[in-house]
Amino acid sequence: MAQNPIVTFEIEMGSAFGVETGIIKAQGDVLMIRGDAKVTGNEAEYNSKTKEGKVVGNVIAVPKNARVTAQQVTSDANQHMIATGNVHGTMDDKTFIGEQVDYFQPDEYVLIENRGTITSKDGSFTADTMEGYLKEEHLIGTGNVYVDSPVNSLIAGGDLLNYYGANRGEAMGSVGSVV
Repeated sequence: MAQNPIVTFEIEMGSAFGVETGIIKAQGDVLMIRGDAKVTGNEAEYNSKTKEGKVVGNVIAVPKNARVTAQQVTSDANQHMIATGNVHGTMDDKTFIGEQVDYFQPDEYVLIENRGTITSKDGSFTADTMEGYLKEEHLIGTGNVYVDSPVNSLIAGGDLLNYYGANRGEAMGSVGSVV
């Protein structure tokens, strides 16, 4: 099993560490570093026993090849990150926005609930709820789905839609239309 990277903090104001609980709390301009991921914000909390962390207030998270801004970011030992509050992100040639974005780093899987949009070199995909398999460029949208892919000469919409990018430019849906 891979060893968890050490977590370090750079703190402008105060911090506290509970030896028995393993919980570190920090306030002020906080920079939390874990492996190659960096997260900044106004407050941070990290549990060294469970490897769970939370950063709140004007958060900027930079895990590997992505950059996310939000009001709060939490993460766990399984490289699952949840960003909430006016989330904006970039990853390679993709951008995404939504009120909450769940990102599972090892699988490059993203879940956006409460209306979100993903934009890439292919075009844009918007839905009330969406799942994205980013390696495969496969997006699944549920509720008020709209796809606009000028590269693939495709406009589609409906209540349920599967979109396959990566030079396929296919959309399959139900209760909707594909043009």
